[in-house]
Amino acid sequence: MKAYTGIPETTVAFTSISFWPYELFFEQALALLKDTSWQMVTYHAEPKNGYLQFYCALANHQQRDIKFMRYQLLQEPNIILASLGQFYPHLKSFEAIIAQNWGITFAYLQDH
Repeated sequence: MKAYTGIPETTVAFTSISFWPYELFFEQALALLKDTSWQMVTYHAEPKNGYLQFYCALANHQQRDIKFMRYQLLQEPNIILASLGQFYPHLKSFEAIIAQNWGITFAYLQDH
């Protein structure tokens, strides 16, 4: 699976972007963010049909590129996800909003 890569002056429907498993989203986001020219510009969730759908956009100011990724999880209590904020503290604010709105716990990993 690939993230959608933006083409200047185009639009794309979020419905055309595949849902990834969280583990794939997490690994891809970590890989992109290792290059400091990539920045997360949005990361949020919304409920739909019993699921939480998560949307993320990463932009690269040097390459003038943007990537959109999304994943969904069954909306249930006590969801725990690995935290991107553990590696990139500026992302903690995105995770805090998601945690506050949807009761998700972002946990720090011991083996990364």
